[in-house]
Amino acid sequence: LAESARWAARGETEVKVVGAELAGTEVRGRASGAPAGSRLRVVLRSSREIRWGEPGFVTSMREIPLVDGKASLTLPQGWPAGETFVETSVRNAEGGALTWRASSVTTPQTARFAELQVEEDTGTLTRVRVVGKADGPAMLLVRMVDPLGRVLAEQEQALARGEFEERIELRPSAPLTVGVRVEARLQAGGREQDRLWRLLYRPAGARQQAARDFVAMPWGPGMCHPAIRQDYAKVTHGLGLNAEFAQVPALIADSGMFGGGYIGGLGMFREDKHLPGGIRRRCLNDPEIQEEMVAKTTERAQQQGQDGYFAVGITDEAFLSSRHQRTELCFCEHCQKAFQEWLHRKYGDLAALNRSWDTDHKTWDAVRGMRTEEARGRGNYAPFVDFRTFMTDTWIESCARVTRAYHEAAPEIPVGHTNTFGSNPFNGNDYWKLATRTGFGWGQEYSEAIKPTAHKAVFDIWRSFVETPEARRSRGTDAPFFNSGWIGYAPRADAAAYEPWWLALHGSRGVSYFATNAVDAERGVSWALVFPDLRPTPYGQAVAESLRDLRAGCGKLLMEFERETPRIAILLSHPSMLVSWCESKGDLPVPEEGVGTDAYGTHFKSALNIRQHLNELQLDYQYVAPEQILKGNVLDEFPLLFLPFTVAASPELVSKLTEYARAGGMVVTDLRALRTDAHGRPADPGILRDLFGVARADAGGMTYGESLVTGTGGDDLLGLPKLVFPVRGREALQAAGAEVLARHASGELAVATKAHGKGLTVYLNFVLPDYDAGARELVAALVKRAGVARRVRVEATVGGVPRAWELNTFRRGVLAVHGFIRDHRRCGDSDPVRLQFADSAHTYDIRKGEYLGQVASVGTSLAPGNTLLLARLPYKVGSVVVKAPQKASQGEVIPVALRVLAGDAKPGDHVVRLEVRGPGGSGTWHNQSVVAVAGKVTLQLPLARNAAVGGWRVTVRDVLTGASGVAKFQVVR
Repeated sequence: LAESARWAARGETEVKVVGAELAGTEVRGRASGAPAGSRLRVVLRSSREIRWGEPGFVTSMREIPLVDGKASLTLPQGWPAGETFVETSVRNAEGGALTWRASSVTTPQTARFAELQVEEDTGTLTRVRVVGKADGPAMLLVRMVDPLGRVLAEQEQALARGEFEERIELRPSAPLTVGVRVEARLQAGGREQDRLWRLLYRPAGARQQAARDFVAMPWGPGMCHPAIRQDYAKVTHGLGLNAEFAQVPALIADSGMFGGGYIGGLGMFREDKHLPGGIRRRCLNDPEIQEEMVAKTTERAQQQGQDGYFAVGITDEAFLSSRHQRTELCFCEHCQKAFQEWLHRKYGDLAALNRSWDTDHKTWDAVRGMRTEEARGRGNYAPFVDFRTFMTDTWIESCARVTRAYHEAAPEIPVGHTNTFGSNPFNGNDYWKLATRTGFGWGQEYSEAIKPTAHKAVFDIWRSFVETPEARRSRGTDAPFFNSGWIGYAPRADAAAYEPWWLALHGSRGVSYFATNAVDAERGVSWALVFPDLRPTPYGQAVAESLRDLRAGCGKLLMEFERETPRIAILLSHPSMLVSWCESKGDLPVPEEGVGTDAYGTHFKSALNIRQHLNELQLDYQYVAPEQILKGNVLDEFPLLFLPFTVAASPELVSKLTEYARAGGMVVTDLRALRTDAHGRPADPGILRDLFGVARADAGGMTYGESLVTGTGGDDLLGLPKLVFPVRGREALQAAGAEVLARHASGELAVATKAHGKGLTVYLNFVLPDYDAGARELVAALVKRAGVARRVRVEATVGGVPRAWELNTFRRGVLAVHGFIRDHRRCGDSDPVRLQFADSAHTYDIRKGEYLGQVASVGTSLAPGNTLLLARLPYKVGSVVVKAPQKASQGEVIPVALRVLAGDAKPGDHVVRLEVRGPGGSGTWHNQSVVAVAGKVTLQLPLARNAAVGGWRVTVRDVLTGASGVAKFQVVR
């Protein structure tokens, strides 16, 4: 390709480069046909060029005048014996390239290896066998080194002339990386004669380290030579990233990073082809496919268990059927037979099935799955809803089958899903089941931080379910779920500031960037973090700025403090999604969400708009699933429950909701509530009347366009002020025991309430708008009536109500962290505000390390996309005391003890940041964030055998307050 470019620019050339020759230590090159004034540009590379932690054996570029077509240079002092590559190009007087050639020369080797074998490796003891031959006295050096250049163990052995076979024992110190190299060198005559190495993995320690702190990883560099990709890795590490994804494990290990990837090679988890016939190419109910799935997964797990991955995804963007077109799968005989068996277990007998479906099947063999065209307009959607639920269960069980098989071989590696793209009737995504039945331990989900649509607003659904008892039982561990969501698709500074912090505040424990590099990075519209010339792109620089605090302790802080339990629940009803599809006229799995969209799009918009109005009030929420409500007392934690576009609910669920309301809970639903049971069969109208006190009118139907609602005002069950605000949709309803508090401009009831014992139900005959100040007041009234306190408020100092001040609160004992973040897509101001708290506390700006006083309010401003972290403590921190030995030897493990001082108060559990600097800036890989329980912790700092001699400095900073302390020590040989 390069020669083609040269030819296009300069045409044919008579200039030729003759292969290089070696005379002693002099490398000679010749060129013919070169014009006067030409020069030979030369780079020398040893065939053993690449080193860990040492300069590589490659020379800088030299330009040598051609004299009579000849030029020469001398090999550098100590240059390795063996083959040397000579890269030459001929340049004219103006510097233009005329031609080039790569050749090689060879310096005779007086000692060679025949074999390097690691016979045993326990982690603390490594036995190495080395075989070779020396023509004279030589020195054998065997050592273990990590990618940072830290020597963990080494042994030297003098060799006599002749063949040799040596066994060397290495007792390494603890590595800081996934990969280490056992390296053998032969030295003779003042130069290296030969070198061999073997890569070893330390996967267990790597996984523990990756789980202990916030992980930031890009899709690794592509389209480049392995040596160049290592240069990319150095740049991304400098930007604040500490892992890589979707790269060859050995190359990730070479970079000193943690690594994640895909199981890969299964071939049945990404059905992206439109199949009008309705038969999946790799049917997940086919026993042969299931056996293949387990066999391939087991094989991959056996390999990846040794490779050092800290987590794996099943495949990139797995789905049951294409998300781009309606593809209803699967109607093959395997699936239809399995569906019949599934129905038999659900219904018990054929008569019960026929009653539910309004069918007259005579035999089970006659029962088949139903398509959209058959279901719409039928009235009873049960055959469609049941079939789609069965196919979802097929998908869930397939994911679980892979996870089980993988964990048989590699139980310590979390398995997960990448980019589910929301739930639709055909892709298999039921988030309660994905979280609680698959054994998944991690994910890389697209989030609300990058996806503005309601359909894809699923990250908080994962967040709500993955730490439930059911989810923990499914994955068989108490280790937390981490969801390193993909970001980086909007190369702008506001997005770079917003996206990783939103994820961190929503329980991600890490982030994934797409991507390290790209062929069009210079255009400024790509997602690349690094230019091809290894400069960070402007977006990469913005990412570095955003990640700095997250990687320097704030991410760890949000991982170690617990999210404050919300007091508001939102029901996630998968059956309602299926029924809303049946009521819709749309044909695409991804719904329209604009004003006027019908049932399917409105189902998703309802939940998102409720969430966003709660965010505007600095209130949090948690999703709950019908299964949780039916099997336990999960609603006891929540005074307020929203049912967004819950068109489908079982009688048993409605009974539970009624009990909840009578016991003092508040149930708020909106448009089209309780149209069918959980199977899609029309519900008894009495259910709606009994719970909400409203009834559907005989005529009038449903309208999904805009409407205007006016509140009646006055003394009512909500204390609702007189409001006028726009909404979406209305249905012809009549009060049947409820009190009407607001009406549509067209006269239909809009807000109706019904008392139940100690509690209350509210029917909103509309869906909230994207945002409206009047709708915000309505939600505030609902929250207040439910007894949910707004313990933190954002108030304007000038102008109207502040917009887009989302709050996420975390606690650990008596310590609180409040994370305020502003969605740059929903606001454009940086207006000053006052943050009002319910009580006074010692308050710190965490990111600035600034003490704000013992206060109950804070004045501030925040630009769109930015994040403010405030710590509120019952005491003031004075300082951090750090103690370390005054002197330490290379290879020694030294204790570093620290203590957070808070006067007479007993400190709570603080997160502290340890930063280590040796001579010349070395030692930065020791940097870490840890929890100081009761303000105290002692850390072990393992020094390498080649740690820089001289003065070292350990700085410890309390992440909550910015207080810090320093200890100094000397490293000696």
